[in-house]
Amino acid sequence: MHQNALDLFQILVQVGATPGEDFSFNTEDGTCALSERAYALLREAYPDIDWGNCATVSERDINQAIAAVHDHLDVDFVNRLLDRIPLRLQQLSDEKAAWYLLHVLDGVELRTGIPIYDLLLDRLPLHDQVQLAQSLSHIPNAVPCGEWMVDLVFAAGGYPDDISLEWDEAVLTERGMRLLASVWAGEQNLFEELARSAA
Repeated sequence: MHQNALDLFQILVQVGATPGEDFSFNTEDGTCALSERAYALLREAYPDIDWGNCATVSERDINQAIAAVHDHLDVDFVNRLLDRIPLRLQQLSDEKAAWYLLHVLDGVELRTGIPIYDLLLDRLPLHDQVQLAQSLSHIPNAVPCGEWMVDLVFAAGGYPDDISLEWDEAVLTERGMRLLASVWAGEQNLFEELARSAA
């Protein structure tokens, strides 16, 4: 996520907006989508700024997006990912969990149009929702980790030989990169990296 988008993400969280529910980012073209609630929170906290210039309200057909991803991957990506996230959050420090969530929630929605955060909240018991909110509150102090890539590749149908962690760095095979690129988008252009590695 570019610095301006990261700054806006932090502002939105600070004013009480919920990622995936109240807002999402398209890091490829630098745009953001805000719900009416997010607009209201921003207008209340910063009334002198015209927030309409940086965002548009958008609605998506979630079921259609989920079906398209599942058809493409031939696996139940969304449920596999939703099963993995709570388990992973229990294993990570709050700062690493913030990095993990920042990449999973933003990157999957950007690439697929699927609001993972909303779906996750619908599934989580209250205790886990509190843990999720606590992890998100640590975004300003997020510590990089590679576990987010591991979980996305596995949820997309990958196997242990498609991705591994060496310290906190993810090492992907060509197949692992293709799986990740099919469900995630962000600052790094995986297709360019794949083309360079194949050359």
